[in-house]
Amino acid sequence: MTDPLLAALASADPATGVDLSRIDDAAFAPLREGIPMTTTTTRGAPTSPAPRRRRRSVLVATLVASLVGAGAAAAAYQHWYAGGALDGLTCLTTWHDPGASDLDATGGPALTGDPIADCQRYQQEEGRPAIADPVAIEWHGRTVVAPRGEIPAGSDPLPAATSADARTRELRASLGDYVDGGSARCFTAATGKTFADKEITRLGLSGWTVRLMPAAAGGPCGFFDTDSATRTVMVFPDRGPDPDIAIDGDAAKVFALRDALRRGIADQCVSLAQAETVAAAALGSDQHWPLTSIEDPAASCARVDLEVGGSVQVTVYGR
Repeated sequence: MTDPLLAALASADPATGVDLSRIDDAAFAPLREGIPMTTTTTRGAPTSPAPRRRRRSVLVATLVASLVGAGAAAAAYQHWYAGGALDGLTCLTTWHDPGASDLDATGGPALTGDPIADCQRYQQEEGRPAIADPVAIEWHGRTVVAPRGEIPAGSDPLPAATSADARTRELRASLGDYVDGGSARCFTAATGKTFADKEITRLGLSGWTVRLMPAAAGGPCGFFDTDSATRTVMVFPDRGPDPDIAIDGDAAKVFALRDALRRGIADQCVSLAQAETVAAAALGSDQHWPLTSIEDPAASCARVDLEVGGSVQVTVYGR
C-alpha cells in the first residue's frame, strides 16, 4: 500500500467508536489478505482445506473495503484489472511465475464461474489480446489461466466449466448480496439457515448442506461463507451489527448503489438489458469490478447481486 492510500484510510477511520475486541477474528481476514485484490474463488475444489472468510464478514471490514474501492485503491494501481489476484483469477498471456512481484497479468474476482471466459474478459478490459489456447489450472492456491502449451509440466488443467459452476458462483454472490441477499438484512441463526436452504434449492445445487456455526458475541446479525470442497454453506450468527444502518462518508456510496439497484431492478420487473442499463448508470464512473450480465432464459424478471470487497461487483441475470 502507498502512503496516500494509508492516509486515506486513516482519515476516514471507519472503525471509530467500534469495540474491535468484540468482533470475531474472521472479520479481519479480508483486510489481511490485501483488500484491493480480494475476491471469492469460483472453482469447485480449492487447494486450501480451510474455507476462506467471505468479503463481507462484518460491517467494519466492509466499510474499509468500500472506502478503498471508492477511489483510494485506484491510486495504488495504474490499471484496475492488472496484476492478477491472490484468491481470484490470474490471467497470463505468456506463462511466468504467478507469484512474482513484477507479475505481468490481468485478473480479479471470478465473474461467471468460468475462469477462462472471465480471464478473456479481463484481457479485453485491459486492452490486451485474448489468451491463446487458454487452460485453467490451480497454482499454489490460486486459479491461473494461461496458454495450454506453456503451463508447467505436471500441471493438470481444471475441468471445463459447467452450469453447476455458474450456479455455485451465483450462490456465493447471493449470500454476499447487499440488494436482497445475504448482506441485505440482519440474519439470525434460524433465518440465516432458512435463507441459505432456499438459495440452494432455488439454484438447483445438489449435495449442498447448511451448517450452523457457533454463535459469537459480536452483534445480533450473522454472515455466510461457503466451502466448495464439502459443498457446505456456513452460517455464522451473532457476528456484527445490522447491515442496513445509515453510514456517512465514502461507505455511503455502497448504500446508495444498493438503493439504486433495489429501486431499478429488484423492486421492478425488468429485462436483462434494462437491468444492465440501470446497473451501469448506478455504478457510474467510480472504480468497480466489471459489470457482469448473465442470460437466464427461465427468468421472468431480471435479478441483481451486489458484492463488496476491494471494490464493488455487480452481476445481473435475466433474459
